[in-house]
Amino acid sequence: MEKDAYSVRLLAELMQRLGVAECAQWRLRRHPLGVEDWRMIAGEDTGSMFEICARLGARDDRLRKFGLLLGLVYHGCDDVGDVRGAVALGGGGEKDVLDGILTLPAASPFAIRKWARFFGRPGRRIMVA
Repeated sequence: MEKDAYSVRLLAELMQRLGVAECAQWRLRRHPLGVEDWRMIAGEDTGSMFEICARLGARDDRLRKFGLLLGLVYHGCDDVGDVRGAVALGGGGEKDVLDGILTLPAASPFAIRKWARFFGRPGRRIMVA
């Protein structure tokens, strides 16, 4: 990997973005924030991980936006799953809420109703073995 400057550059970018996202999450905890704030944080957190993976896989920026958006969807689903007590995405549930970390449900009462309808469909299972 040390001879792969592209991968080293992207992984360094990822570490910087994750550091900024974690600091922002902690600094902004327990503040009344909205969906746009959540999107910024989630984009730099999970979104940046998925984005960098997509760029590493493609070896260019063709899938940059796709990776970012996929990461946002994953982050949102994880937030909602945590509130609903699901463990499907690896979340533990209450830690972010107890720490006052902004989650998608906390950012928007409308969002929680919309996601709850999706996850609450009869016959829909979200548990992973």
